[in-house]
Amino acid sequence: APPVRPAAGGAVARGGGGLRGQGAHAGGRVQRRAEWLNANVFVHNPIDADAVAAMCEVDPARAMDIFRELEGKALDVKNPSGYLQAAVRRELGAPDLVQHDNEKIQRRAWWLNTNVFSSNPIDDEAVAACMGMGVHRAMELFKEIEEKAAGLRNPSGYLKTAAIREGFAPPGAAASPAVGKGGGKGGGKFVGGKGGGRAALPAPAGGGGADPEKVFKRA
Repeated sequence: APPVRPAAGGAVARGGGGLRGQGAHAGGRVQRRAEWLNANVFVHNPIDADAVAAMCEVDPARAMDIFRELEGKALDVKNPSGYLQAAVRRELGAPDLVQHDNEKIQRRAWWLNTNVFSSNPIDDEAVAACMGMGVHRAMELFKEIEEKAAGLRNPSGYLKTAAIREGFAPPGAAASPAVGKGGGKGGGKFVGGKGGGRAALPAPAGGGGADPEKVFKRA
């Protein structure tokens, strides 16, 4: 979808149309915030109108919280539109969409374990961390660790540290900002973890993998 741009009458321009049926106040507030972020933060990878339409489905106050979270992660998030759509799915609790996203994460982790990290595979807990962050952020992190594979000894630690740094933690555990050392090599201790490695993920078709009850939550 094309990026959001200002349009007459407060609508979000998208091709020849715009967002319809949104409350003038709430929809306009979401649109203005997206436009500001596109002009000041995501100039080269702007938020598109589909993401803004999704954000209009969320409570306006919560939408502003999500925008603030996104702005705080701007240096790490390469696809802000995908980030927002994944956040909306989590907020609205769309189980079929969340399950589809989680299966995509599981398949990508299994592929990386088979083809890249066969000697130091991504464990179930790291996959649960990625599920908590959402499919778009997970795919960005998977790309990062694939690119760094030659010097990355602990891909699971890298992923879990990223999740904790971004405010996620296992159910019942608190995230800590003071995790990870050494410029993103998976160092540091995993807060809330049990230490040691976990079994590599099985093939997706074989069942198993990350336990949905252990998916990381925003702390």
